[in-house]
Amino acid sequence: MSSEIFHHPETKVTLSLRKNSNEWLAFISVSRDLEDETVDWNDCWTVKNEEEGRNIASEIASSLGLNKFHIAEPKKNNVQVHDSSFMPLKPAPFVFLDVNPLHETEGAMIQILAMYEAKEIRILVPYTVREEMLNSNAPPHAQHLLASLFFTTPVPLTSHEQNWREEFINATRGNTKPDNIDMDLFHLFESAKYQARYFITRDRRLMGDVRKKEIKKRYPYLSLMTPEEFVKHFSAN
Repeated sequence: MSSEIFHHPETKVTLSLRKNSNEWLAFISVSRDLEDETVDWNDCWTVKNEEEGRNIASEIASSLGLNKFHIAEPKKNNVQVHDSSFMPLKPAPFVFLDVNPLHETEGAMIQILAMYEAKEIRILVPYTVREEMLNSNAPPHAQHLLASLFFTTPVPLTSHEQNWREEFINATRGNTKPDNIDMDLFHLFESAKYQARYFITRDRRLMGDVRKKEIKKRYPYLSLMTPEEFVKHFSAN
């Protein structure tokens, strides 16, 4: 199951149990488009009983951050069919961090880390940010914080993702030299690839009006914010 499904804010897991001879068949699917029920992933299990099928579906739903929504039990052709659906209950949003906020020990970042501890948000660090931190002279407290967080893993990009990355970086680089901006833009690409809702940074180059507008046009679900802007936004919502 891909991480894109896990991070998508609109996800549904559906279970259908059908009895065949002396065994049950559990059909489980994951949909991300709730309007037309497009199925992104599905599989079938042979289970001993209804309970085992529901347990499998519950485990999958739980791994996606979903909760049980309803259970319907219609009869079709005199065969009892159990259809269970699992829907999200406002899952905690994913927040990706840039390098600079990881250095801070007071103010808004303390509040953000408190939200993380309370499981109100989920923090991920792009692997490119982690590599940049490990190759820098980051202070001990920043290295300790980095070690306590989850981060993405470098994986080979598909040809589609390679084109997506190049188009994004070329469109948002502007007149800045590649050596000075491309790695920061790759942090954003990595965050967008994993369906991040927020990217927290203090990089003024990324937060400039023209570049920020271009980023928003390409990734409308991703919001760039300073730590203070995020705390204010999260508290208001």
